[in-house]
Amino acid sequence: MHAQAGRVLDDDGPAHDLTDSGQLREHLAAAWGVMRDNRPVMAALFESALAAGPASGELWRQLTADTVMLREHLKYLQEQGHALPGDPVLIAAAMGAMLSMLAYALLPAVPEAPGADHRGYPDAQIVDALAGLLLHGLAGPAASGAATPAESG
Repeated sequence: MHAQAGRVLDDDGPAHDLTDSGQLREHLAAAWGVMRDNRPVMAALFESALAAGPASGELWRQLTADTVMLREHLKYLQEQGHALPGDPVLIAAAMGAMLSMLAYALLPAVPEAPGADHRGYPDAQIVDALAGLLLHGLAGPAASGAATPAESG
């Protein structure tokens, strides 16, 4: 599954700018496609990690292993002077957790089943919603020249 995502993104290193809406969307779409195409495996891995229980640390191990590419891109942004909302390991894992839980909840158990439509949400709408949420948060895109809450408070 990691190789499939790498082929889609043709990833040659951490120099991707996830603050760019197009690049962020491309990464999310690749991850979503891998999860969709490998639904039975994705569900089995997720359920196995959950069954191991919180004390096992298995879900955290899985999240950090599955989000290496995102983490490297976030570290690159940090090195370029972008202020991140937290440690790249934590932020990448949070992004992966949001994406994987949504995929687990929305993707049909049998992708080929007639009417399997992600509970009414097409892939593009899901990826756009995730990209917008991750890029702008709940506050939405800042107006040009407007002070951010941290600047005005």
